[in-house]
Amino acid sequence: EPTAGIDPSQVVETRRLIKSLGNEHTVLLSTHILPEVSIVCDRVIIIHEGRIVADGDPANLAERLATGSTIEVEVRGPYAPVSAALAAIPGVLAVTGNMTKDTGIYSVEATQGTHVQDEIANVIIRGGWTLLRLQPTSMTLEQVFIQLTEDESVAPS
Repeated sequence: EPTAGIDPSQVVETRRLIKSLGNEHTVLLSTHILPEVSIVCDRVIIIHEGRIVADGDPANLAERLATGSTIEVEVRGPYAPVSAALAAIPGVLAVTGNMTKDTGIYSVEATQGTHVQDEIANVIIRGGWTLLRLQPTSMTLEQVFIQLTEDESVAPS
C-alpha cells in the first residue's frame, strides 16, 4: 500500500515516482486499494484463490466483462415521468436514480452493443425537460474485481 498513511502531496509524488519507474522497469504493486491501481498502473493482474483470473489493461478488462452499457443522465424535470420515459426506450434494461431539488441523476443500463444515447436525448427533449448531462460510464476496477472474484462461472484469462 505505497500511498497509505502519507499526506496528499506525498501521494502525488509517490504516484509520479511509480509511473516514472514503470517507464523503464517492471514495478510490482500489490494492493487492495483498487482506485490507486487505476491511477498508477497500465496493466493489472487479478489473482483469486491462487490463480490468475484476469490480466490486462484496466479499461480493457472492464470492457470485456461488461454485460451491458451504462449511461449517466442528469435531467431537470419530474423524477417519475423522466424515469418512466427512460425505462421505455428499446434496449434499456434498468433505470435507477435519485432526485435533488428539481434535478434527477439517472443511471441507465442498456443491452450490450445498443447505442441508446440519441434516443435518451430525444426522449428528454420531447418531454420538455432539460438535459444537463449525458455520459457513458464504464466499470470501475473494483466492480471488475468483485465480478471476477464472486462469480465462479468466470473463467480465468
